[in-house]
Amino acid sequence: MINIDCKGKDGTIVTFEYESEQKDFLDGTEWVFRIYPLDKRMPDFFEFCITRIDEKTGKVTMMHHHNQSEYRAKGIPERMIEEAHKVLKLQIISSTNSKTHKVLVNEYITESAKKVWERLVDRGKAFFDNQRKVYIYKP
Repeated sequence: MINIDCKGKDGTIVTFEYESEQKDFLDGTEWVFRIYPLDKRMPDFFEFCITRIDEKTGKVTMMHHHNQSEYRAKGIPERMIEEAHKVLKLQIISSTNSKTHKVLVNEYITESAKKVWERLVDRGKAFFDNQRKVYIYKP
């Protein structure tokens, strides 16, 4: 397990731990990150997934707190975008709702995910690429 510090909505720093699993498919690779509280093992976890779409790019395809208060408003998605970039050495981008720009069959971005990316934009850690209709993380 790897520890990560996340800054929550209230400014509190909380340490979590994560494990990751690489899944190789005929049409690509996906990494599944499972994030848990450091102080206790929960039956549910924060789920964060990246799918490789080319040699240099990974697309966020899942950010889900499973309705657990331990994971809500803790800054986990923002921190995991940064961590995925660091660990996978890929440019990390968002999914899109633009039919013209979708790369994956079941690709979409929720309003909650857009808010995560907008917080990164506000911090200077991402920007919206209007041509590709995706957010792009910038380290």
